[in-house]
Amino acid sequence: KHSDDVCGTHHARDVRRVFETLGVQAPIISSSLQIPTMLMHTLRFSFRVSGDIPSRETVLEAFRERALLATSEYQYASEVFSAARDQGFNGRLLEQTVVVAPTVAVIGDRIVGFCFTPQDGNSLLSSVAAIVEDIDPEGWWDRMANFQKWQFGRV
Repeated sequence: KHSDDVCGTHHARDVRRVFETLGVQAPIISSSLQIPTMLMHTLRFSFRVSGDIPSRETVLEAFRERALLATSEYQYASEVFSAARDQGFNGRLLEQTVVVAPTVAVIGDRIVGFCFTPQDGNSLLSSVAAIVEDIDPEGWWDRMANFQKWQFGRV
């Protein structure tokens, strides 16, 4: 589904607006596919890279080092969420996204792959972040770091 003539979906429009706050005009386009799953979204990503082209291993390591992002060797939503329900804090997966490591590739000047957006991390953690940022604009990121002890990092 493409409800936005420029960006495709509201997801890409939101990401473009975030980049614009940094003074970056990013040509981001997305598509929406609704499937019955425990996930809020399943996303395909494709980033064009300028300068030195990183290796696949370098890209995966960068993903693994990012706060609020998990990586997984699992390729099925059911496997990712089974692990989260069994091992997560109160059965929750609080990362903003879970990058499916086997799908990540460096092709020419692009980094491509798939990721899952957990409902828990997207709605719960985003809401908490918005409130904390409003209460403490200068120190909100440090306060959000307290949640990392409940995150997987790798699923």
